[in-house]
Amino acid sequence: MNKLLPLLTIVILAGSCCKKYSPEIQQALVASQDNRSEIESVLEHYRNTSNPQKLKAAEFLITNMPGHYSYKGELYESYKNELSGLYPDMKFYMLHYFDNQYLSFYTRALQLEKIEDIKTLSAEYIIQHIDNKFKLKEVVPWGKDISFENFCEYVLPYRQNKESIDISDNNSLNVYINKIQEAVKYPIYSNYSILSHRGTIINKVFASDQYYYTETFQLPAPIGFYKKDCIYTAYITQARLNLLCIPTTLDFAYWPDQNGSHYWNSILDPEMDHLTLNEINTKHAAKVYRMSFSHNPYPNDKINDVPAFFQSPFIKDVTELYSKNVSISCNLHILDKQKPQYAYLCVFNESQWIPIAWGEIKNKNATFNKMGVNSLYLPIYYHNKNEIIAGYPFHLTVQKTKTNYIPQKNKLISVKLKRKYPLNANKLSWAESLVGMKLEGSNRPDFKDAETIDSIIAPLYEPFYELKNSTRKKYRYWRVKTDKNTNEIAELSFYNQNDTVYGTPISALINLYSKAYIKTVLKKQDSDMIMITGKSPIGPAFDGNQLTYMRNCDWIGMDMKKSVHITHARCSPRNDENYIYPGDEYELFYQDLTGWISLEKKRATNFYITFDNIPSGALYLLKNNSRGKEIRPFIYDENIGPIFL
Repeated sequence: MNKLLPLLTIVILAGSCCKKYSPEIQQALVASQDNRSEIESVLEHYRNTSNPQKLKAAEFLITNMPGHYSYKGELYESYKNELSGLYPDMKFYMLHYFDNQYLSFYTRALQLEKIEDIKTLSAEYIIQHIDNKFKLKEVVPWGKDISFENFCEYVLPYRQNKESIDISDNNSLNVYINKIQEAVKYPIYSNYSILSHRGTIINKVFASDQYYYTETFQLPAPIGFYKKDCIYTAYITQARLNLLCIPTTLDFAYWPDQNGSHYWNSILDPEMDHLTLNEINTKHAAKVYRMSFSHNPYPNDKINDVPAFFQSPFIKDVTELYSKNVSISCNLHILDKQKPQYAYLCVFNESQWIPIAWGEIKNKNATFNKMGVNSLYLPIYYHNKNEIIAGYPFHLTVQKTKTNYIPQKNKLISVKLKRKYPLNANKLSWAESLVGMKLEGSNRPDFKDAETIDSIIAPLYEPFYELKNSTRKKYRYWRVKTDKNTNEIAELSFYNQNDTVYGTPISALINLYSKAYIKTVLKKQDSDMIMITGKSPIGPAFDGNQLTYMRNCDWIGMDMKKSVHITHARCSPRNDENYIYPGDEYELFYQDLTGWISLEKKRATNFYITFDNIPSGALYLLKNNSRGKEIRPFIYDENIGPIFL
């Protein structure tokens, strides 16, 4: 009987602990292992305070702490030390961002030791952090208007991603609290809303954070040169607004109809329904996710691979806030004897199918919730480590119906193609900027006797505009001239029949240099034509490269050194080099259940290319094997031509 007493005591104590803590807290305590006493100290500390919200905040952090971690390792420490040496005055939240940039080199992260928060964070750090965040909420005038839920999710967390955590961060937070107290002493507005105060407070509190305004950084290896982008802007904006106790999200999407992704912020203002910062409103998304501190459902497959994107529980699906969407069910092609647990829907982005949604498989069917309409998708699943295509690609229409693209090998068609990647509004505007341009000839360098030979009267979305000379007149000086303030020229060339006529590039320099510079430095008169050499502002128009361009010049042309007759001039607007070009090799593919199937390789002989005897009804892809990397799937309508999706 005496031997049973110790065991009975343990059981009773364990039972009392279970009653004290929720199941979620109990799970976190089990996960904390040797750090359990530190975590329990936090809970007991706030259990004995007069502010019940602090206990709830502590429970929120501890419940969601499992799965959050940072790294340590010799190379990582070397990187951080070198970064601090390069930018000794850089604020802690920016150092955190560049920590995450280092860790985004995923293969390098695998060489580092994972440091789990629940197993390592001290009670001192957690308590000091929670107290600071509550103090911050009390300091700002809008603190009372922030819901407790938004405060916990978007203000309270101590990390954004996987950056290193240090107790000195709490000291830095205290510094900002003091700055904010000074900034809000004399409010400009009687209305204490976040919206009305945001700009003024930011300017006062962050005025000394000089590196925030730097456009480029020279970072330690392996990053090197770094230029600010939307990821930087979104992370830093969220960190700064978090320091102001402004609940701010970090949202992101991979585009379903073009390459690339975008990151932006939303402010959860009590007065505003949906206030976004840095969002690209002209684009639609198949899926929009929000980074969170709390756990969200995610595919927990113990047998088969899970895409890296879905291996974290800290992303929340918020598609319904941005896109018209619908839940769709897919009947999957699953190979015999394979029993995958999850399926994924992909969008085509950066030359590959990228998983952006997941669903559980039941009886060879999977349902995917909140899928953005007007998007192209491909279902896949994983068997062990192998990615398997689970169906034909389909387009989810605006009417919320599915259009499947299944190759019809018994019905063959011919396709004629002029591009391999779609035109968007920006690219259309590049071509439109040259409307009104004139081809002129003259035998005087000042063009005072210039004769207009031809002009561009309507936009043409082709590789170039051709301006024709229907006369037999000869001129020494030939130019293209525009009265527009905005024009962008990629290439300009002059021809006699099919032969290129070469001369010396010339320009008016108008819109490029001031009159004072032309007169005093170049020692030229306003009306002078001038030969450009060296690093020429008009050089890109004559370098044979479609991806370089010049802009905003009154006129450019050539001095032929003698009077010559030209039959036509070709002027290429700024473009993406995704047209068909003679001499380049192209390869056409179609999507099947086994992947992209090559149909034919062919060298273009004109500014279009034709492929014969290809299966109809399929999804196609055209690659330029000679240059460039942008590609985009398309379908083909025999009456309209290619339709990019």
